[in-house]
Amino acid sequence: MGIFGKNDSSRPPEPPPTRPVTPTLHAAAPAPHPAPAAPAAAAHRSGPCVIGSKAQLKGELQGAEAVLVEGTVEGTPRFLTRAKLAEKRADMGPYVFGCQMLQNPVADQVQGFKKEWLRYAAAPTRGHNTVILVDPASTKKKLSDYTAMWCIGLGPDRCVYVHDMVRDRLNLTERADTLIAWHRKWKPMAVGYEHYGMQGDIEHIRYEQEHQNYRFDITELGGTQPKNDRIRRLIPWFEKGRIYLHPKLTKTNYEGKEVDLTKTFIDEEYLAFPVAIHDDMLDALARFLDEDMPIAWPLQAEEFEPDEPLESGRNPITGY
Repeated sequence: MGIFGKNDSSRPPEPPPTRPVTPTLHAAAPAPHPAPAAPAAAAHRSGPCVIGSKAQLKGELQGAEAVLVEGTVEGTPRFLTRAKLAEKRADMGPYVFGCQMLQNPVADQVQGFKKEWLRYAAAPTRGHNTVILVDPASTKKKLSDYTAMWCIGLGPDRCVYVHDMVRDRLNLTERADTLIAWHRKWKPMAVGYEHYGMQGDIEHIRYEQEHQNYRFDITELGGTQPKNDRIRRLIPWFEKGRIYLHPKLTKTNYEGKEVDLTKTFIDEEYLAFPVAIHDDMLDALARFLDEDMPIAWPLQAEEFEPDEPLESGRNPITGY
């Protein structure tokens, strides 16, 4: 039946159907350069809200269809007013803004913390609602993580003030003793303890509370959110200048060396994120934003209800 008839076994097999394959890129890999698009069609495509003026003149597309050469917040707004765009960036923080608006989540400048965002204050605790946050490490080995502890004050100005810090390799007894001593000193409204290392700790802390006849509640903090995403919640707080570090907090660590914890935190964690060797302090600090933390901001002066004026002639102390 012909050279390639119906029953001809010599007929070569038909190739299997093919479908286009979209390559999967590593997060750090550059985006593929798409085929040039017609300028007329580009005006109707959906894309991020920021366009750089140079690329707009050239009419070239790169990245996710409409992010052009600059691809930054300094570009010309396309669908939003500049004021609205600035408001969104302030609310989202650089990382989320880079993901959603610039479609460029891997740019270094939108992933980490900037030195110019840092603020310092040795503020008194008066008027603050203090909070203790603990991220325990279960070993004192030299290459292990650190136990990280913060005592922060929530101010009536809606800013966060650092009153005390620990970044050290502590054993179970040292962690419990430090926490109870801090609670006596700072009298916090809440204590948050990361639950991944909490089970063994909490039993010992309860024992010490009974032994010292001094008790307080501890809020277990967990969740499934990745650590780096949890830490990135701090970015808009630092960017807006709403977190004040203590100018200098010197402590003696487990090796007997004096360490300025403020400088250590900045150099080894804050500026090194997201590629820091250790990020225990950042992770612990971010926990104040957990929904499970039973905290509240203190009232500002204008939020207090004014007292009723006394009638003329009455004693301002007794009211009579």
